[in-house]
Amino acid sequence: MIHQHPFIRITASFALGIALGYYYPNGWIVVICVIIAFSISLLQKFDRYHYNDHLCGLALCIACVAMGILTWITYPNPYSQELPKAGYYNAILLQDAVEKPKTFQCIAHLTDTAGTQYKTVLYMQKDSLASTLIEGSQIDVYLNRAQAQTFAYYNKKNIYSSAYVPTQHWHLTSQPDSTTFSAYAKRTKHHLLGVLQQHTDSSGYALTAAITLGQKSSLRGTTKQHFAASGASHLLAVSGLHVGIIFMAISLLFRPFKRYKNVQKWGQIIVILLLWMYAFLCGLPPSIIRAVTMFSIGALGIITSQQNYGINNVCFTAFIMLLYNPHYLFDMGFQLSFSAVIGILLYVNSQRSNFASKREQRQVYLTMPSESKIMSEANKVESQRSELLHRLFTWVKDMCGISLVAQLATLPLILYYFGSFPTYFLLTNLAIIPLGTLLVYACVVLFVVSPLGIGSWLEAPIAWLANGMHFITQFISQLPGAQLTNLNIGLFQAACLYALLFCLYRFYLHPMPKTLYPVLWSIIAGLVIW
Repeated sequence: MIHQHPFIRITASFALGIALGYYYPNGWIVVICVIIAFSISLLQKFDRYHYNDHLCGLALCIACVAMGILTWITYPNPYSQELPKAGYYNAILLQDAVEKPKTFQCIAHLTDTAGTQYKTVLYMQKDSLASTLIEGSQIDVYLNRAQAQTFAYYNKKNIYSSAYVPTQHWHLTSQPDSTTFSAYAKRTKHHLLGVLQQHTDSSGYALTAAITLGQKSSLRGTTKQHFAASGASHLLAVSGLHVGIIFMAISLLFRPFKRYKNVQKWGQIIVILLLWMYAFLCGLPPSIIRAVTMFSIGALGIITSQQNYGINNVCFTAFIMLLYNPHYLFDMGFQLSFSAVIGILLYVNSQRSNFASKREQRQVYLTMPSESKIMSEANKVESQRSELLHRLFTWVKDMCGISLVAQLATLPLILYYFGSFPTYFLLTNLAIIPLGTLLVYACVVLFVVSPLGIGSWLEAPIAWLANGMHFITQFISQLPGAQLTNLNIGLFQAACLYALLFCLYRFYLHPMPKTLYPVLWSIIAGLVIW
């Protein structure tokens, strides 16, 4: 598998280098890695009679580790880790203001009179002017006192301080240029949010805005808790599932032109552009960048008639994202997103033999003599009756398999970050994903027909779907034992758990006794550290 998917080892080594650069920011590690890789390369060059692919692969991995360390060390970080002192600062907002119960939360780039730069969380006193702050807004602010931000989540984003800002301690100096593409995307997003708000009630608006456009500021805390306890939190974070739904909707428009290759190629180009437009509307979070990049690579493969390998595409996407911004490696959404997708792809690859056997059965039927076909057609009426039931069973089986694999692939990270586990996630996904898919499609249709003034007929279906999702998540979250808590594990335990899952996957593919030995060692290592 490694030879067919070269970016697995490249991306894994590069990510390891970034982690080493974060925990051990020492340039000597880079020198040692380069010397080792160079020595192995020279050994292989001058000893051609004993050429070894494994040694060359090892040299490549070591070189990628050194590249990852260098990427982290050389990545520009102009922000000071000290607390901003009391005084006046020029601030540029790095994201739109997020409404909280008593404040508006803003992440800002601060610059003092001496030119020192800070990245700080500002909690603006709630008023009408603070609600207009968006990404790129510039304000002059007076900070009376700043507090240290000790959360590792913020520290890995170079945020080391936070401060509360009363209304009288700041004033707006300028708003961002409204002619840029980013500004146009934000205006379009606010317009679409207005369309949703016009055709839904408050609770329905909060859920549809979160699922379709990633706008979660209006969601209530109880709604988030119900989705988390029932195992449906992934629907509230715009990710590959949502991009896949949008991709399918756009692709359906070009299905009538499937026989025309040129139209199909231009259709894939339009799909790529629309998907990136959707990513801009959602604010370009890492999860959606990963998904859109993967779908774009797949669409380019269709355009160029090249074969695409799913896992290699995922690893290539991760490599490009980490090369662009190594801080993505420590983003929780990035980790959960890639873990789930890789797990799903491994599951799909393991099921390819079943798909191949079904295809062979179809080929056997097509090569049957005409008399045999007539005999087979005699049972056609009976088989049609069970076809719907068979398709329903297949859909349930596939949905359960994918949901289970995605949950297992993210289990170590969920326990590491949250220390909880939703026990009824399979039941939730069977009910909630079809409703979420229909809700996204209904909202897309609403966005298209609302300029014509005929969107009112969609209000009832959208309200029914949103209320149905609220009811299902609330009902499942209140079942006995819906969520297991206090399951916190450490980083090494999470690594042992991933090793255990990988060994079990290998045993599933090759059920031999010797493949169980790594499983036992993973369990022993985890229990010792526990």
